[in-house]
Amino acid sequence: MTGHEDCDELDDLGRGFLQSLHPVIETYTVDSESQFLNIVTSKSQADDTPSNVLLFHTSEEIIHNILDFKNSFWKYLSAVDLNGKLILTKMPTIPHGTLGGELDNIICEVLRPMGLNRALKTYPETRVHGDGERRYKFPDFGWGPKRRPRDQPDEPSVVLETAYTENDIKLQPDIRFWLTPDNGNANVCLTAKIDKENSEIRLEQWHRFHGRIRRKQVISITIDSNNELAVSGDNPLNISFSDLFRREPSRPGETSVSIPDNELTELARTVWDNYDI
Repeated sequence: MTGHEDCDELDDLGRGFLQSLHPVIETYTVDSESQFLNIVTSKSQADDTPSNVLLFHTSEEIIHNILDFKNSFWKYLSAVDLNGKLILTKMPTIPHGTLGGELDNIICEVLRPMGLNRALKTYPETRVHGDGERRYKFPDFGWGPKRRPRDQPDEPSVVLETAYTENDIKLQPDIRFWLTPDNGNANVCLTAKIDKENSEIRLEQWHRFHGRIRRKQVISITIDSNNELAVSGDNPLNISFSDLFRREPSRPGETSVSIPDNELTELARTVWDNYDI
C-alpha cells in the first residue's frame, strides 16, 4: 500500500485535523472566494490533474463565505478545518459515485429479508460538524437509521470514504474524524482504496473499540489479465447490526449485514467497468 504506513490503530483526532496533509497534497493559498472557485473549476475540467484532492489555505471569513455558498461547488468540498484555516476539496469521479451507490444497493438487498430495506437514511455528501463546529466533513456516502431517539443528532452511523491509492493519506484524518466522539461520532468508517495500477480495490472497516480507533477488517478485490475477479482477506464484509441501526436486534431475523464474495466482486466489477479498465 502506498500513501502512508499501514497500521491497525489510530489516535483520536486532537486539535490538528488537516494540517498533516499540507506536505503531501497539492496546496493553494487563496485570498478570495472567486480565486478558490476559479482554481477548483480549472482543476475539475483538467484531464491531466495528478490528484483528485486539493488543499486550500485561506482566512476563516472566506471559509465561512464558501460554506454559505448555495451552489454546485458544494459537491467539491471534502473537509474543513477552521483551526488550521484549511479546506480539502475533491474532484467528483465516476468510481467514487459508483462505489457508494452500488454498496448502498447491496446493503438494501441484504436488509430486505429482515424487512429493513427501507429503514435506513442515506447521507451522500452531507455536511457533519465536529469540535464545536470548528471542523466539517462531507462523507462520500453514509447510512443511519431513519428512526432515532429525539436527542440523537441526524448524523450517519456508518460512513464510506473513497480514495485513490496515490493520495490515500487523506483517509487517516477522515477515519479519525468520523470515529472520534466529539467529531463525527460514527460507529463505523468504511474506506475504499482504488488502485488502478494494480487493478485492486481494498476495503477496510474501522471502528471504535475500548476507546481506541481500530481496524477491524481488510478485504482485497483484484482483477487479473483474464478479467477474473478474486476476493481475499477478512471476507465477507460484516457490518454489525447495532453499529448500523444504533440499537440491538429486537425481532427474529435481525442480524449483522454480511456482504458475501459474489456481491463484493459485483461491486468491484461495476467500479472497474465505469473506470474503463
